[in-house]
Amino acid sequence: MQFIWKNKFFNFEDLTSQNGASIEVIRAGYWNKDAGPDFLNALVKIADTTWAGNIELHLKTSDWFKHKHQNNKAYDNLILHVVWEDDLQNENHSFEKLELKKYVKIDLIKRYKELNENKHEIACSKSINRVDAFLIDNWLERLLIDRLERKTEEIEQILVSNQNNWDETFYIYLAKYFGFRINNLPFEFLAKSTPLNILRKNADSIFKLNAILFGQAGFLDIELDDSYFQQLKKEYEFQKVKYNLKPIKMELWKFLRLRPYNFPTIRIAQFAGIIFKTNLSFSKLLDCQNLNHFDAIVDTEIDDYWDNHFTFEKQSKISKKSLGLESKKVLFINVFVPLLFHYGKKQQMPDLIDKILTILKSIPSEKNQIVKQFNILGLQTKNAFDTQAILELFNNYCTPKKCLICSIGNKILTHKEK
Repeated sequence: MQFIWKNKFFNFEDLTSQNGASIEVIRAGYWNKDAGPDFLNALVKIADTTWAGNIELHLKTSDWFKHKHQNNKAYDNLILHVVWEDDLQNENHSFEKLELKKYVKIDLIKRYKELNENKHEIACSKSINRVDAFLIDNWLERLLIDRLERKTEEIEQILVSNQNNWDETFYIYLAKYFGFRINNLPFEFLAKSTPLNILRKNADSIFKLNAILFGQAGFLDIELDDSYFQQLKKEYEFQKVKYNLKPIKMELWKFLRLRPYNFPTIRIAQFAGIIFKTNLSFSKLLDCQNLNHFDAIVDTEIDDYWDNHFTFEKQSKISKKSLGLESKKVLFINVFVPLLFHYGKKQQMPDLIDKILTILKSIPSEKNQIVKQFNILGLQTKNAFDTQAILELFNNYCTPKKCLICSIGNKILTHKEK
């Protein structure tokens, strides 16, 4: 009902109140998402008088009393009560009442029910191919910006907690996503428990960085007959006392159902390699001009020990454990782009924002089940810009069934058959 009223999707040329007075909706009002009347500051002409005030919507007239609005002063400035069904004929109010269902086309209700009751994960799966591609492209572009805006809220919280230190923020945000979803949380804990300045003081040695990070991750808090492990443990004990470090619990890390190349031990070693190579300076991000420059930041070798290990306990066949192309893509999309987008906004640098969005469009489409579903329905994705927007659409509109505030759903509901 709120959707119908807001967009005036009803025949408003011959509206008549339940008392027989003519009604002209000059301004539907502003949709109020907080407590109080549903629409504020509306303008409605009833008979010969134009009224300015608020409008309340209910499915049934009796809901007014069920919700005890008659005792709430927030509704004193009501000029119209809009109901779907008038189930109370003779109540006495100072405002007029409009029964809306008489003025709404049955096709609109039918389409809404089809969307709302559709069991498919994408409610508009049977109708999306009728929506104009230009509208979809514009909607996806807005969704991509919405997604980045939402991510920057998290970045801003980290930035504030670090007294606007962009290097520290880069470090913590990169660490979080270095967990690649399964181990995001322990990686974030690891970074927050290990100040960047301590790592930088030891960044001349990949061995020292490994000792500090593996020690802080809790992996050295056991006894193991392995010479490299013993060396790391000895070095960490020294660093732990020197900097008063407190490790997190090893039990936080997850190995189950992970490919060995995604084991947290390998990811920690890779993370140490990035710090060793770049010192995690945010300025290095700002200097990047293309995707190859970004790749160079994470294109790093790790300690030779891991060439034939996935964990400390067991040896493996010799193989390089550097980051793969897909992992680099994930970090660029989820870390570098949001960080630079937020920095560009705060520093009022539109050229920087344009640059990273252009690079995002140069990256091939991501491959996952959500994107695949939309591709099957005919919505083809050209690049990572599109697929990130698709993820935002699915997670924040399709899953919670917010078709009414989705441009695609809105178009399907109001589509006029030829």
